[in-house]
Amino acid sequence: MALALATTTPLAHLAPPPISGSQSSLLLLPRRQSPAPVSLSLRSRLVAAVSTKEPELGGGGSEGGDGAGGTGGGGGDSDPKEGGPEGEGEGEEEKMGQGLSMSQKLTLAYAALVGAGGVMGYMKSGSQKSLAAGGISALVLYFVHTQLPVRPVFASSIGLGISAALLSVMGSRFKKSGKIFPAGVVSLVSLARSQSFASFPSFPPHPPQKKPASVPHLLQTLPRRAVTPPPVSSAPPARATSKPGASGMEEEAPPAPTADGNQGAPVLPPEVITEILARLPAKSVGRFRCVSRAWCAMLSTAYFVDLHVRSANRPDHPRLLLTAVGSSDYDYHLHSWRPGGAVEKLMADDFSDGMIVPVTKPCRGLVLVRGTGYGGYFVCNPSTGDVLALPDSEAPMKMILRVKLFQPHPPPFFFEVSYGLGYCTMRKEFKVVRLFCNPKFETGTAKSTHCEVFVLDSPAYWRPTAEQPPLHWVEEEKPAVFLNGYLHFLCHDGGIVTLSISDETFGSLPPPSGFKDAASVMTELDGFLCLCYREPDSGGLYHVLVLRDYKETRWETLCCIDQTTWPEPERMLLDSLWMAPLGIYFSDGGQKIMFGTGACKVFVVNVDGNAPQILFTPDDTIIGSCEFYDNIPALGIYEESLVPVGRTIEEIISSSPTAESWFDILKWLPARSVLELSLVCREWRAMVMTDHFIQSHVIHANLNKRPRIMFIMDPRFGMYEDLEKFTDGHVPHLISELVCSQPVHGLNVGSCAFWDFICNPVIGYCEHISFDDNDGTFFAGRIGLGYDSEINKHVMVHITYKEKNLETRYYELQCKMRYVNHEQWRPIDPPPRPVAATTPTFVNGKIYWMVEPNLGPVSATCETVAFDVQTQEFEVLQGPPCSHDCGDMTILQLQGALCVACSDRSVNTIDVWMMEDCGLWLLKYHIQLKKFLPDYLSENTTPLAVDPKDGRILLNAGWSLGYYDPKTAEIETIYTQNIPEHGFKFCPIICHESLVWPFSPS
Repeated sequence: MALALATTTPLAHLAPPPISGSQSSLLLLPRRQSPAPVSLSLRSRLVAAVSTKEPELGGGGSEGGDGAGGTGGGGGDSDPKEGGPEGEGEGEEEKMGQGLSMSQKLTLAYAALVGAGGVMGYMKSGSQKSLAAGGISALVLYFVHTQLPVRPVFASSIGLGISAALLSVMGSRFKKSGKIFPAGVVSLVSLARSQSFASFPSFPPHPPQKKPASVPHLLQTLPRRAVTPPPVSSAPPARATSKPGASGMEEEAPPAPTADGNQGAPVLPPEVITEILARLPAKSVGRFRCVSRAWCAMLSTAYFVDLHVRSANRPDHPRLLLTAVGSSDYDYHLHSWRPGGAVEKLMADDFSDGMIVPVTKPCRGLVLVRGTGYGGYFVCNPSTGDVLALPDSEAPMKMILRVKLFQPHPPPFFFEVSYGLGYCTMRKEFKVVRLFCNPKFETGTAKSTHCEVFVLDSPAYWRPTAEQPPLHWVEEEKPAVFLNGYLHFLCHDGGIVTLSISDETFGSLPPPSGFKDAASVMTELDGFLCLCYREPDSGGLYHVLVLRDYKETRWETLCCIDQTTWPEPERMLLDSLWMAPLGIYFSDGGQKIMFGTGACKVFVVNVDGNAPQILFTPDDTIIGSCEFYDNIPALGIYEESLVPVGRTIEEIISSSPTAESWFDILKWLPARSVLELSLVCREWRAMVMTDHFIQSHVIHANLNKRPRIMFIMDPRFGMYEDLEKFTDGHVPHLISELVCSQPVHGLNVGSCAFWDFICNPVIGYCEHISFDDNDGTFFAGRIGLGYDSEINKHVMVHITYKEKNLETRYYELQCKMRYVNHEQWRPIDPPPRPVAATTPTFVNGKIYWMVEPNLGPVSATCETVAFDVQTQEFEVLQGPPCSHDCGDMTILQLQGALCVACSDRSVNTIDVWMMEDCGLWLLKYHIQLKKFLPDYLSENTTPLAVDPKDGRILLNAGWSLGYYDPKTAEIETIYTQNIPEHGFKFCPIICHESLVWPFSPS
């Protein structure tokens, strides 16, 4: 009787010694079943698994060699010739006697359809070729139908070939003739059957298999250790057993058909396959997920992901993550390198506007990275290429000063922030933590602090921690270190603030005695908290200390490196502003400390700090020299991992019908109401802060709404007030030489004498825009604002005159542009015509300026200049048929169309011309202001907007605001002041209901 083993206890809890060769060979001999479950090592289990297949192959024949072998058996061991062929024949007859499977039925129907098509072709056109091809194909498919239960791989291969051939032939005929039958129908059915044959089918139990000649070579290469069987769900899979037979033994379920058609090959247990795949790189595992749905499910479970993190990474063979900041051959990719190997590309790092640098060490394979130059923070898995952008991380709201008039409690404002990434084992969730502080520069402490948490893959936004953080000064260049369930923040005064990831409570650790904060780095080294610092006046003395006893806070000096004793070539090569230990390096039976520098170089030293051994320099690799930036952590540790970074908030919200319903409701409300409702719950807060909601809200909340009017009180500090505030005696500030644009997708721009600004008056956002080439001369057409709907970014274009002469009509322009949330301006070619001193406007993807008639070539008609925000090119367009001699001209947007307002001083009227879709100009409005003197003068009055409710035009006369009704030619003044002297006037601004916040680093 052959041996059948069934393991009922998870193997991970058992640690048997390795089985020797003599013991292992005994497992191959026939044995009686043990009364108790047996625990084996992986290698022994594989051998036993192969041997247990023998009773299945023989179908339960007796030890003496009965010969019949049950229903399909090859008899016993004494005379296999008697039982094998006979049992095999009986097995085939039994297969054929069973009911037809679905695949057989479909194949039989397919054969009938092909045959009918051939007959129809012969009857219609007398084509003997069609009859022959259809008949032969039908016969082949009938043969496939008969062989599917017996030889599924062989039959599927033939079926795939004939269906692919029919698909090619009939598909080309259908493309030429367009006939539905037979060409179209046969092509469609051939496509479906090709896919069915290509995916290996599942049939009833196999026909008998022959006994394998030898144990596969795989058994000799697997490691000798036990593993826990992999679950497809959260629980380990149970061994399938057959019903008790005559022998009363448990047997493993028959194996699934093998894709290579080798029916004699042994089928490995699922736990063995899992153990093998868990040692592969993450990208290889991703490819194996495509083998079948069962493999995809098995390799995607939380059990396998955890097993892969533990098995695929060896602490004694660390891999490094190289970001190549400042590389001469920078190719916008992250790289990895292992000592003794070559540099490999991992993933593109084009998800940020800045260059990517690692912030933390891997946390179960996930790394917190940031983009240089206010590029934002991201959680990424370099193994899989997944990236999750953290919201509000480019320029956090709490680090932007917001001032509003009549506000008793201004929003919080902080100067510094430090980020960290941790994992809560109790809740199985990743948390990104950031600690804000407002430092006291004179004492080195903090005036105020605030800490926020963002949980990955949850419908929530940044939220406060459960406990208020202590008053300590932290810095962005010193991120938090995750160790033992705590995040550790290195403070400016040398102290260490700890945060428990599970309950979000704070604590502290004392620094080592004599610790100098100057040029200090905190990291994790070999499972211990590590502090490194360089003595300021020691000439290169570098201390490395580790916290050996966490509870007793006992620090121990691991090594002290004196770089002055290094040889001159090594000292010059490794000279860098940033240096930190990366891990432990095992070499020649000993351990060394591996260091990295800001120039992306790696070296190791002994604990005595002797001369370094250089392991890696990027100069001769695909990275190239990295000497440009050497004060940034350009490298870190890399781990193979399948851990997902989580879904974005938009993906989480879209998966909830309730959240989508609230999304559709809130997007119609005013911005103030939305901000108040965002405090209802964390899910709403997260929803209204997404880019998708902000972009949708600015469109829907302003549809068919009366223009919202505010007054600019102080453009320096972003102070704006609603018109209703001044109906009870308050007076708006009067300002000279200040202009402001119409709203462009929620934002406005304005100009005064010495600087420009961009703002969202509804939420109090304002950013100053300063220029080196500003000579203090006020120029109303200096800055234009547009919006690129393809990339959802606002565009600013800045135009100034380097030189102009009205007498000779000579001029020279300079022009540059940038996106609002970027920092750098980029020079572009100036417009082909001089621009006039009027505020530009934005319509349908283009920014428009009026052409200055007193400079450049003389033109008999009015002209405009347009800048396309997508192509970033200027063009000259014909203006309306009006003359500059009569009065002033203003270019603006009304009712979504480009308009030009031409004033006529002689009769005190304003003509508003509107450009039609075909490019023709149409006189849309004729505004008569003669009877409204002196409040409304044509040269001082400018249209601002059109009320979509009643079609009235909002006019601004500098000291009066009113709605002009084109039907009655009457004006309803909604606010007025006495006519001021010296050219001062109030400055109204039309604004959108908008939550748009550009997150500018300024």
